[in-house]
Amino acid sequence: PPSCRSRPRSHVWRPSLPPHAPTPRQTEIVELYEMRVVLERAAAGMAAKHASAAEIDTMVDLNAQIFAARADARAASAINQDFHRCIYLASRNRFLLASARALNNALMLLGPTTLDDKARIKTVCQQHDKIIEAIRSADDDDAGAAAALHLETSLRHRLKVQHT
Repeated sequence: PPSCRSRPRSHVWRPSLPPHAPTPRQTEIVELYEMRVVLERAAAGMAAKHASAAEIDTMVDLNAQIFAARADARAASAINQDFHRCIYLASRNRFLLASARALNNALMLLGPTTLDDKARIKTVCQQHDKIIEAIRSADDDDAGAAAALHLETSLRHRLKVQHT
């Protein structure tokens, strides 16, 4: 299977919106995040069943890199994308990975990253730790629940940022 690190940095998703792109409505944001919760919950649960020790170590390393990059939102966001991609790859389900890629295309409409403050990154990394530990323990229910909580927190932050 492809490595969690196999994607060259030039292929890291970076949102760039045309100047005429409409601002997504709250309903659209919620709909996108609802689908992301479904996909991330499934991916984390499947990763708990299939992830290798090396993939789990990579998740730990990527999460540490996110925290280390907390002063650079773009870098933290790129590493965060790699972290989530690693979970999808560890799920061993190419259809789930393809669905996640399609959803990421829609998420580009949301605009720039919300990983622009250090407190937010600390919360993200703590939530990632819980996902990793559930995957390491091969607990698919806990992994899925931790992933869902992580995305629900992200949605709350996204909506808060949109309204400020």
